[in-house]
Amino acid sequence: MEYAALRVAILIRSLAAKQGDQDFPALETALEISASRQWVYPNPSRYQIVLDLVEQIRNGLRSASDLVILDTEYSVASHQLFGFSVIDRVYGQTLINTPPKHPGKLCHEAEADKASSSRHLHAFQGFLSRQTAARIYSSSRPVISNMDGFGKHDLVILRNFLATGGYQDILPSDENCTPLIPLYQQQRIQQPPGYTRFPLKLEVLFPVLCPRHNLCGRNHLALMDCRQTRLVLDAFDFLCQPFESREPGWQPGKLAKISQTTITGYFQSTKRTACKRKRSEIESDDASDEGQKDWLSDDLDDSIETDFAESDYEGYQDIFMEHEDDELSYLEDEEDADDLTEDDFRDEGLTDIDSDDDSVGCEDLMDVDECGQDE
Repeated sequence: MEYAALRVAILIRSLAAKQGDQDFPALETALEISASRQWVYPNPSRYQIVLDLVEQIRNGLRSASDLVILDTEYSVASHQLFGFSVIDRVYGQTLINTPPKHPGKLCHEAEADKASSSRHLHAFQGFLSRQTAARIYSSSRPVISNMDGFGKHDLVILRNFLATGGYQDILPSDENCTPLIPLYQQQRIQQPPGYTRFPLKLEVLFPVLCPRHNLCGRNHLALMDCRQTRLVLDAFDFLCQPFESREPGWQPGKLAKISQTTITGYFQSTKRTACKRKRSEIESDDASDEGQKDWLSDDLDDSIETDFAESDYEGYQDIFMEHEDDELSYLEDEEDADDLTEDDFRDEGLTDIDSDDDSVGCEDLMDVDECGQDE
């Protein structure tokens, strides 16, 4: 019972710590302060190899698969591999995305010795095809850039997994591995209020650096983590550049902010955009129609918007003219009705109607009005 209570207490503390990581405004402020200075590459001579490879790949001198990003999903207790993905660093194309098939149930229990652990690895090693192993070999022989995690565990886990199936020397050495998190760790990002340190985890870094991206919240899937890692690494490379070389979105004070949007906020934003567009139209309208400014458009073609506006106006004008014609025809009918006698009403089969009753006239008016609307 004491052991169970201890596990519950640890779980509660863990959940509380994760909730604390969600104070994104504080994290944004801390990151923006740190982004106001130029970041530095740790071990520049070593990281320059990665930068040179990126440049050569973009210039078409090297294959995109010569520099890749690797991520694995595995059990921390048993080191049982759940899946792994490899994408190229420059263009983000998926090279490998393989979830191994387990003949037995997944194991989350720590093993007493390495031999037992190896037995679990070998139990499902046969489900890794030789074709997949060949793709790993061809896509990661020169350099593999392991960008996720504090260390090189992804590379070690995958290497051990392949070794149990007889695939040796497929992956490069650990020296060719560059973890992502230490790159940010060495920048000493300012401590946000209420934090002991800036939480350097991919699920925290990515939404702060790339807010409102469709990959936000899609963590702990090998392929999604690889794609997030690539974008986080792009941000790191931008922040290491001088201010004059950075793109506009990475200039000091220009970092994107996380905003909580609702359906009401969306329509308010649309309304403000329409008002700005109409106000711009009025300001730019002059006698010569020269030098007309662009509308603050909502990405609709101006000619389409004009056609809609004119067609709507013409529709209302047609309706107005129809009602005007109905009113004139009714007035003519009313003048003719004044000349009718009781005999005329009797001839029309209206013998029960009293011509002096005002209600008859009101009902007739209502009938004419409704017909006009129907037409």
